[in-house]
Amino acid sequence: MDCVIFDFDGTIANTVPLCVEALRRAVQNLTGIKPTAEKIESTFGPSEEGTLAAFAPGRADEGMQIYLGIYRELHPVLCPAPFGGLEQVFSVLREKGVKTALVTGKSAPSLAIDLELFGMRDLFCHIETGNPARADKPVCIARTLSRLGVLPQNALYVGDTVSDIFSARESGMRIASAAWAPTANAEELARHRPDHLFSSVGAFAVWLKQTI
Repeated sequence: MDCVIFDFDGTIANTVPLCVEALRRAVQNLTGIKPTAEKIESTFGPSEEGTLAAFAPGRADEGMQIYLGIYRELHPVLCPAPFGGLEQVFSVLREKGVKTALVTGKSAPSLAIDLELFGMRDLFCHIETGNPARADKPVCIARTLSRLGVLPQNALYVGDTVSDIFSARESGMRIASAAWAPTANAEELARHRPDHLFSSVGAFAVWLKQTI
């Protein structure tokens, strides 16, 4: 294994509820109507700009400024820290000389807030963020592997959703499904037969130490 590529929301931290609530409030600010969490989540795939454009066409830029302010304000309350045990995961990867990268569907500005508040700015050797118009993780994964000079069969993607399983397979990578977030659906992930499925960060860390 030469490289491990991580998703962020629901994999590095329990930021999905934070994203949803900040988007709900931003949409309410723009339109006067606060959508349900389900309606917000139904737009996921594109980055947050895509969600805002779906609810307030032509006002996505304005909405992003509002969203980012709310996102930063709520962050210490709704998601004060990354998942426990990740320090051990990254320690194992450093010791083994494995590259770590990040491919996420979220926007660059909101990710910058996460990495700043979590002290993770220098943790990843390459980062790809989301597209406002469409979900394109396979493209971002391929670009990441190319820039790092890593073959797909020598890399692992770690993500918490079924779409992450599809993206990894399309990219020719193995997939480790992260079922440790409260928002993860372990049964649904298992039905799609990921290469590996972990219910805790600790179990993932142990597996890495034994495998690499």
